[in-house]
Amino acid sequence: MRKIKEVIVVEGRYDKNTLAQVVDATVVTLGGFAVFNDREKVAFLRRLNTAKPPSVTTVASTIWDRVFLS
Repeated sequence: MRKIKEVIVVEGRYDKNTLAQVVDATVVTLGGFAVFNDREKVAFLRRLNTAKPPSVTTVASTIWDRVFLS
């Protein structure tokens, strides 16, 4: 199992389960497009993204771009 110090952001719980079998890392799920209705999760992800250096690796890049580029 490979240890990763960054936070990995994925789209759903199945993605999280798949990654948990291969890496030792913190994995955060977006829950698909439901993230747009969850202000707390968006605020949490923005705080992670502003860390110096950024500590987020994304798998769900389309949703990630919509959260941070809008």
